[in-house]
Amino acid sequence: MPSKNPTRDRTRQRIADAIIPDDPRISLDEFQVAKLLNVSVHKLRRDRWAGGGIPFIKLSENGIVRYQRTVIDQRMHDLTRLSTSDTGQKRSKQA
Repeated sequence: MPSKNPTRDRTRQRIADAIIPDDPRISLDEFQVAKLLNVSVHKLRRDRWAGGGIPFIKLSENGIVRYQRTVIDQRMHDLTRLSTSDTGQKRSKQA
């Protein structure tokens, strides 16, 4: 049975097929980032439009964007919390 939304199906397939390289120097496309972060491509596009989310590189006026792996890894590190009440402020080292 044909899908009601073939564009969404193609997008989901591109995310599923995305290969995420281990090299932190390689820039990732939106499908690779969506797979890495387990979010939709639509969310990444909406975040770019709204001016929030992960910083990106715009390569052309045709909408080609890339994300730096090191920036994504740093953002994930910054968002890591120890509990739901953790505000993310720097913690002092306890011995």
